[in-house]
Amino acid sequence: MDILDYFDELARHNARTAVVQNFYFDFEAQVAAARLRDAGIPCYVSNAISATQLPSASPSIGLHVLEEDLARAKGYSG
Repeated sequence: MDILDYFDELARHNARTAVVQNFYFDFEAQVAAARLRDAGIPCYVSNAISATQLPSASPSIGLHVLEEDLARAKGYSG
C-alpha cells in the first residue's frame, strides 16, 4: 500500500468514484477500507485529517470506490 491513499492511475483515466459510506471517526473508515481491500476492491478514504481536526455533528469522512464496484463494496464496508 502506498503512503498516500489515492487512485493515481484512475485519475489519469477519469474513472468515476462513489462514496460507499460516511464515518464520524477515521479508525472506522480505515477498518472498512481494509475490509474492502482484503476483498480485492480498491478504495480510498477522504477528509480524514480535516474531519479529525475539525469535528462536526455530521459524518464527514468518506470511503470511496469505483462506481462499478459500489454494489459489491456495500456488502463489505459496514
